[in-house]
Amino acid sequence: MFKILLRLLLVLLVVWLGLTIWVNLKGPSANWDYGQPRSGFRAMIVFDPDPIYDLDLQLCREFALVLESKGWFVKVMTVRYAEQMETSHPDLWVLCANTYNWQPDRSIRGFLKNTELADQAVVAITLGAGSTANAQNGFEKLINMAGARLIHSSAYWLLRPNDENKRRENNVEAAKAQVRRRAAQLADSLFMHKPL
Repeated sequence: MFKILLRLLLVLLVVWLGLTIWVNLKGPSANWDYGQPRSGFRAMIVFDPDPIYDLDLQLCREFALVLESKGWFVKVMTVRYAEQMETSHPDLWVLCANTYNWQPDRSIRGFLKNTELADQAVVAITLGAGSTANAQNGFEKLINMAGARLIHSSAYWLLRPNDENKRRENNVEAAKAQVRRRAAQLADSLFMHKPL
């Protein structure tokens, strides 16, 4: 019996390690533009695509669509694409991290360490299956260590309800609705405080 349990534990460990390595590999280089490049406000949204489910891309696009509707130019990009870009100083950075092993994903952590974000406005989005508190705290610390101005941080879940009042609503749709509301509030707030 002991040998069976030991083998089962070993198989689980190998599978867990394999999945951890797989999800932490840097995704492809890709980007999408929203709005007119000559718009008055610019935002850069950076994420590393989750290889299992694209909640990250869906939420980043929702954020971009709201900003675009408010007259912003938005570039949504993967970490690999962002690392190849020349340094930019947009009005807003939106950084989206997936949670793996209770930490923000390795690619977004590397991006934070290698990108000049001092005094720049940053919104942090932390995603996970349902337990993101540790990853969100770590993500916020990394952003603050980079010298950026963390203006908002939120977490969204794939399996845990994103809106306790709407438990019957599709969880992904609830997350998208929350992102749209938050993006609209932030866009309006930043617009009011932007010097002319």
